[in-house]
Amino acid sequence: MNNIDYKFVFDDMVDGFNKAKVYKLSQSHFNDFDFALDNEQIPFLAGQSLSSVQADLLDIATAIHFADKLAVPNQNKSIKVHISMRLRNPDLFKRHHQLIQNIMYWYTKDLWTFEFYPRFATKRKAEISVKHFKLKNKSENIEIALWSGGLDSLAGLDNRLREGNKTFTLIGTGGNKIMQKTQHQVFKALRFWANVAGRLRFLHIPIYASYGKRFTHNQSHRARGVVFILIGAVCALSSGIKKLHIYETGIGAINLPLPGGVGRDHSKAVHPLSLIKLENFISELIGEQFLIENPFIFKTKGQMCSSLKQYPETIYETISCDGLRREKHIQCGYCSSCLLRRQALIAADIKDKTKYLFPHGKIIQQEHLSSWRLMDQQVQILSNALDSKEPFFQLSMSYPNDLPEIISAVSARSNRNFDDVKNDLVNLYRTYVREWPDFNFFIKNGMNYTNYQNYLEDEKWQQMQLIN
Repeated sequence: MNNIDYKFVFDDMVDGFNKAKVYKLSQSHFNDFDFALDNEQIPFLAGQSLSSVQADLLDIATAIHFADKLAVPNQNKSIKVHISMRLRNPDLFKRHHQLIQNIMYWYTKDLWTFEFYPRFATKRKAEISVKHFKLKNKSENIEIALWSGGLDSLAGLDNRLREGNKTFTLIGTGGNKIMQKTQHQVFKALRFWANVAGRLRFLHIPIYASYGKRFTHNQSHRARGVVFILIGAVCALSSGIKKLHIYETGIGAINLPLPGGVGRDHSKAVHPLSLIKLENFISELIGEQFLIENPFIFKTKGQMCSSLKQYPETIYETISCDGLRREKHIQCGYCSSCLLRRQALIAADIKDKTKYLFPHGKIIQQEHLSSWRLMDQQVQILSNALDSKEPFFQLSMSYPNDLPEIISAVSARSNRNFDDVKNDLVNLYRTYVREWPDFNFFIKNGMNYTNYQNYLEDEKWQQMQLIN
């Protein structure tokens, strides 16, 4: 407990707003803030209240959300983050605390410790018995999936809707108001789709906080994958379903480091190993197997988006950008996430009408092309490996800390042949490399800063309502 950089103390979490204390090593006093997680609608997914373990998982997700947001990382070394909180089942979580600590280190590269104490407050409304009702669909025909408001979620849902007669419950959450509105807005746009009548439900579980101006925020928010997945898992478990789906392209999920490294902010939100670690943790807690499934782990974003040609207008409601802004052009257009979005739409032959800050709102400069240059270098590395006589071996040599472990873990988890999984991964990157030249041509000849006049405009656009 010595030299803890940040200590967070959470008392019993009740309905409405709660208070938490934050202690920093560099300060002699603590700060506090108000926060809330709105979980009252979860029981109405299946007409049953939350179990004590499910309620504890929600509390842990909430605590991690705020600790991750307010513990500003050190780029040069790991920081120590400690969470003290009260739970309904403190002994159960103490037995498995090493699992969650390892997960937090995997996501953030920081050292996290947890202390769990008995809870004394009365139950929240979501834990109290609710009126049971008969589900229209059997649980095995319901797919519960995270709903981020991004393009991958939309494209993944469209693909899954076309595969059968399942119904879908989409779970949205988070503390960013723009993304909260986006999740609602994109779901609302689905009512115009032809094949969704009676097949979709949306549950939004917002996270609220009142910080004032006393805190510096961690902009990378590296543990958000933990938070969203734990909340989604609780929603699935409360419905009697022991599987959570995540719709994410393999390119973004695996998220290979760009040349030169990307530092400690390298996202592992839905990395294949992240999903395996979290499903093992949840399975240990509940005493039976819980699965977290990404059906698109070996698909490019372009492949996922190809079916969206029928509904192009819905695409423009989604948001992909890493750094949202409260101005007319919400998405920057030049971060790696924006570029992957633009590359995918070109690969899917869908005209991208999204208005980005660069180049639609401001003159694009050479420094705004740095992410594209790194992505282009990475494609060259992938291409050279794939052109060799032993493509997987060369890919593994280029990314020794990433690909071999993924293949081993995914094949073991899915009981699939190692070589089959290896071939799927090679084909994923082959497809991505084949898709790249058309996008590269667009960057060099269209978005390049010398031709910015082709893009600058001053008309209003449909996502303006997000920032009002």
